[in-house]
Amino acid sequence: MEIPGAERRWDTMSFYDYVETTQALLVSFALTDGAAQAVSYIMSFASSLIKPLK
Repeated sequence: MEIPGAERRWDTMSFYDYVETTQALLVSFALTDGAAQAVSYIMSFASSLIKPLK
């Protein structure tokens, strides 16, 4: 049985896939470490960088 999307490799991920993965990791960090405010600042900064690229 094949898993859909399993043939995709990390080096073929799009920029937005990397951004989504990074956001998920930051949220996970905030939930486990309690650094929600720092993550919020980082997310705002990253969002301001990404908006002009869209």
